[in-house]
Amino acid sequence: GCTSMIRAAIALREATVPAVHDFRIPDPARAAARDKFRVPTQPEPWPTGDTPRRAGVSAFGLGGVNAHVILQEPPAQPAPVRRPGPHLLVVSARNEDGLDTATSRLRDHLRAHPEINLADVAYTQQASRSQFPWRRAVVCHDAADAGDGLEDPERTTTVHTTTRNPLVRVLPADGIDDNWWNGLAETLRDLADDVPDEGTDSMAKRGLRHLVAALEAIGVRTSTDEPGRGVAGTPVDLVVSAELAPAAWWADALGRLWQAGAEIRWRRLHGPSARRVPLPTHPFQRRRYWLDPPAIGALSAPAAATPARSDNLDAWTYAPTWRGAPAPLVLDDDALRASGPWLILA
Repeated sequence: GCTSMIRAAIALREATVPAVHDFRIPDPARAAARDKFRVPTQPEPWPTGDTPRRAGVSAFGLGGVNAHVILQEPPAQPAPVRRPGPHLLVVSARNEDGLDTATSRLRDHLRAHPEINLADVAYTQQASRSQFPWRRAVVCHDAADAGDGLEDPERTTTVHTTTRNPLVRVLPADGIDDNWWNGLAETLRDLADDVPDEGTDSMAKRGLRHLVAALEAIGVRTSTDEPGRGVAGTPVDLVVSAELAPAAWWADALGRLWQAGAEIRWRRLHGPSARRVPLPTHPFQRRRYWLDPPAIGALSAPAAATPARSDNLDAWTYAPTWRGAPAPLVLDDDALRASGPWLILA
């Protein structure tokens, strides 16, 4: 049943009717239904019609439990929206070896599909993958740049996360000009478009308010308290720096917050145009869990010999069973005479 369901799903995806390779001679009793039912011996195209493609899968259990499943092709996806970069690619795993394997598989996939929409890849990695403690992040612009960045240890950051949803303290650095703050506000416009504009505030304060509002909109717990002012817990410091362009700094900051354990609402970040695309799944670690047999000579006593068959039923292991039966009919002579007369045929 499971194998047939997988085969039906692949047939719907490929729009191809699979062949039944072992079929040779049709049943003569089904001759009247040949115009409605036939068995293909070669794969055939599955054309579209007025209704979606559907496939039925039946599974018949040995114990009499049967199941029937109807699969229908998914609706057509809308055309991808090419959102400009930079984009944040994230990869996570349970251990460092698994992280390296997952990174290599994603890198090879991006190089094999240079036409892929990197915004969809970033969203799929962020929202459709389990978040494990070993985390790697890289900021890139397109698929080719992502393939190079995932291979470059100077561009990727790898962290073993030990916290979950920490408080983030936003601290601006000194010497950031107004143009940079304006660029950051433009980058965050879709996330923080309702921030009130205080006419007396400096551009740095307005930009900081936009940043805090954007972080809170995607689920990050924030604080703007200065260090040493008694913030509860152990906060994570996010220092605003103009070393990168505003959009690149924002993507890099999200990566650092994710690696620090922040729980980010990725759907809110990407908006309604975000799409999931097929990507390599999490690699299995191929760990061995078999128990090794004891070494020769390790046992102090020889193994007991297998007992021979015994014909003594009292030595067998069995459970008594009971079956209902009617009581026997017992009649004496007087009862037989009283139930007469009798007709005897000989």
